[in-house]
Amino acid sequence: MRRLTSPLVILTVGLLAGYAAGSRSLRAQTAPPLAGTFTHVGMIVPNVEKASHDFAELFGLEYKAPSEFTAMVYPADFKGDPKAHPKTVTYKVGDNVSVELLEPIGGKSPWRDFLDSTGGVGGLHHMAFAAKGIDAHMAALKTRGGVIEFGGSAGATPVQYAYVNMRPKLGLTIELNGPPKP
Repeated sequence: MRRLTSPLVILTVGLLAGYAAGSRSLRAQTAPPLAGTFTHVGMIVPNVEKASHDFAELFGLEYKAPSEFTAMVYPADFKGDPKAHPKTVTYKVGDNVSVELLEPIGGKSPWRDFLDSTGGVGGLHHMAFAAKGIDAHMAALKTRGGVIEFGGSAGATPVQYAYVNMRPKLGLTIELNGPPKP
């Protein structure tokens, strides 16, 4: 089994940290369809407790115990396991960047499907952005080949969120997070 400390993981975190640092000046130069703030990268792992220990050791951080995120709101047409959810832990690794480690719990889900597609190894799954009007962002990404896996403002409480699978074009999923509902 590959260790979380692989050179690819270190390179990925470094590249994303650089992206986060430069994204503000990039937004000032162009008007991208996805106008949000980059918040984190999500990595699917087969064992989040082990990955959390390895990650904390690698980056000299204090170990954090994972917790299960069970407040999933799937759309009526979701074809996966409605009880599926991730076990997660998040580490801040820079001024503007966090790394979220996720272990799939339950059956068919975006997390389980990704882990299975990597032969059980896992890896970089998504980039997350905080954005207002996530339904409009979802629509824009869909016109560019994205597949909505779940989410949107309808029924997503207390925070709006969505997963838009952009693997064919970008090799990853885009996670959108909106502001809490009033």
